[in-house]
Amino acid sequence: VSQATVSLVLGARKQGATISEETRRKVLDAVRALGYVPDPAASRLAAARNNLLGVFSFTSTFPTDVQHSYYPFLVGVEQEAAARGYDLVLFTGSSTGGAGAAGPNALARVRLADGCLFLGRHAPAEELRRLVADGFPVV
Repeated sequence: VSQATVSLVLGARKQGATISEETRRKVLDAVRALGYVPDPAASRLAAARNNLLGVFSFTSTFPTDVQHSYYPFLVGVEQEAAARGYDLVLFTGSSTGGAGAAGPNALARVRLADGCLFLGRHAPAEELRRLVADGFPVV
């Protein structure tokens, strides 16, 4: 069978394509026999999504004072992300606990994710407004 047929059988988007049940079964049998695992980077590129949720902290994510730790909150974020098929990516803006993100346009790298949760009090309002205006999902 062709690469296109395999893509149609394995892909989530069928868009009117019809594959016979016999061909579908043969492709799936070959997938199992060969131990084929789809390349997640290629799948994410084709889907124009990567199933990554960003967490960006403007203060230290791992403070020494346990009372101010984000740990319990992040555990809940991780559980909800996993339940919805997402992985988390931690973006660090300040490893010292100081105010603000390091460097100009530091928030640009959050676009690697499908959306981002921002933590901390010293967020650059103009950059966040720009992300929202561009349609990037933020919390």
